[in-house]
Amino acid sequence: MNALNHLTWAGKDTIKDGSYRPFNELLCLGYMEKQEIGWHDDGEEDLGPDVASWSLGGAAVMHFRMKSKHWIAKNLTIDNYDPELWVRPGCKAWKLRVAVNKLYKAGRSKEYKIA
Repeated sequence: MNALNHLTWAGKDTIKDGSYRPFNELLCLGYMEKQEIGWHDDGEEDLGPDVASWSLGGAAVMHFRMKSKHWIAKNLTIDNYDPELWVRPGCKAWKLRVAVNKLYKAGRSKEYKIA
């Protein structure tokens, strides 16, 4: 609980624009020197999008990548695309998807369907 409280304090202290969301899970892992974990997905649907890291020893390097289902957006068609969903920065066709969402939200459905 002390670790969670510390990370909560650090998150609130770092994110000052009102968008801070409380963490909903705390996972503690221990690695010895030169140990590592490969790319993985915890696979839990209830986890939030925010991740915090706290090293209690030496320097640590973490790499994150977007899941392919969010980056590629496979099989999108006008019939299954949800223009109300937030478009994740860095995803494939980001500029196009943002532009299409703006057309939809502006009520310009004919242009939206063509894009």
